[in-house]
Amino acid sequence: MNFFKWTPFTSNSKLCGISWRESFGKELNKSLAKVCAWEVIGDNFSEQELLSLSNRLPNGHRALHFLGLNIAGIDPLSDAYIDKMKRLSAVFKPRIVSDHLSWCQNKGSYLFDLLPFKKNRSQLERIAKRIHYVQNRLGRQLTLENISEYSFFDRSAHEVEFLKELCSMTGCGVLFDVNNFLVNHRNRFLELQLPSDYEQILHDHLHSMWPLVRELPITQIHVAGNRAEQSHWIDDHGSAPQKICWELANDLSFFYPKAPVILEWDNNIPSFEKIIRQISHSKRKKSDFRYSEINSHSDIIPIAEHDDSKFQDDFVAFIKSKEYFVQELLSIEVSSASHIYRTNSVFTALQSLKNIDPERYSKIGEKNFRFYVREWIYSTERQNTLEIQSIDKSFQDYLNQGPLI
Repeated sequence: MNFFKWTPFTSNSKLCGISWRESFGKELNKSLAKVCAWEVIGDNFSEQELLSLSNRLPNGHRALHFLGLNIAGIDPLSDAYIDKMKRLSAVFKPRIVSDHLSWCQNKGSYLFDLLPFKKNRSQLERIAKRIHYVQNRLGRQLTLENISEYSFFDRSAHEVEFLKELCSMTGCGVLFDVNNFLVNHRNRFLELQLPSDYEQILHDHLHSMWPLVRELPITQIHVAGNRAEQSHWIDDHGSAPQKICWELANDLSFFYPKAPVILEWDNNIPSFEKIIRQISHSKRKKSDFRYSEINSHSDIIPIAEHDDSKFQDDFVAFIKSKEYFVQELLSIEVSSASHIYRTNSVFTALQSLKNIDPERYSKIGEKNFRFYVREWIYSTERQNTLEIQSIDKSFQDYLNQGPLI
């Protein structure tokens, strides 16, 4: 039963804000009038810690964002994790509770990345059931974010078409990440090895897809920066959003005026004042793009050609290994894409563990610490949790078995 009915927002108010980072704590009394919305990563907080932050933040739109729901995973959903989402929501009182349309766990091990899946009919039906379960347990609508992708699979629907059908089936909302959408389009076109003027081709295709984006039930919008590498564009949240990113976000803001535009900046974080200047780029302005018509949606989501449950095991092998049988199995480029996924997972875990115990990090040293984090990520003994203190204990137990500690 779909009792989560989405209705378009109608408001003339403008909402633009930032994704909270601890380094902003000392800046809370500066420029607050310009920050109308706050997004907080729920995985980083206990209930008491989030209550403390909630009391410090000024009034405004609040969104609670998560990383570990594993909604597209094969592993069973964690009732404990969903219940924590519910408890933190009761403390923070957000308008939006969100996670990612991805998987991050395999056979009880968290992989510290948001991983892609084949977008076919069986996955659609399987994930829809999981969304219904989560929404019923939360007692509220779940919003899902489109992720950045570095590998694309044959017989897989476009992310926008898949999202539209999923929302229609479940009543969930969409956190539309404009930067991820741009990165994915760039990477798809790079993979096709188009000629040097592919930017114009990309531009045209991007605009042809945009009418479908406007049909999604968008409850929140993300903007962020990216960087170019030799083989891929990387969603690194390490710079200011590109002009086209703001342009597309402002267009969505015109059609969804109560969906806040949230700026994410996780690496090379500048001063708080620079971030405030960045969000001043947010405007409610309909784009001047000339759009071409594109046909719909659910009828082009393909039927699965093999057992989807095996796919995630294969993908973990792909991340861990450069063996060419894996490349043949998944029909994707191993040397570049697997390196990106390995780097992402190690970097994410490394940053968290480094911040928990800087003295331990200094003692081990950057090179050894990175090595141990990577080995720990791919070990099977890690706990089935994203609780930060439990992660630290699990990592420390792993280190205690090694030669340096």
